[in-house]
Amino acid sequence: MQQQPEPQEEMSGYSSFIMSKWAEIYVLSEQARVEILNNNYDHDVVHEFIAKLTRLWIELQPKVKGRSEVGTELQKTFQGFRSYAFSPSDFFEAKQDEGKLKIGIEDLFKMEECLRDVIEKLEITVF
Repeated sequence: MQQQPEPQEEMSGYSSFIMSKWAEIYVLSEQARVEILNNNYDHDVVHEFIAKLTRLWIELQPKVKGRSEVGTELQKTFQGFRSYAFSPSDFFEAKQDEGKLKIGIEDLFKMEECLRDVIEKLEITVF
């Protein structure tokens, strides 16, 4: 007689949606990091990473505002990325280095970290 696998709780539809978007960002983040480290990055990868990251910020923004489980410090940090979410080109600095636009790498990856922390605090990753 074959044993049946234990039933697992399924994520809610919304949690599953958010986690699928986060998985896309995760892959693009790794690709963007490699490209940036090579100093000859593929603009398409970085642009897609920024687009998906800022779109997820917009999606999560109403869920973060005023939520006690997120905490005031994380809410403040999250809200600090508002200008990037609505104007993603702000990640690009006006100055050029050797004919190439430089991106605000530190802020880009801080925004990614902040989104990860928000997803954890909202318990979207909890099954």
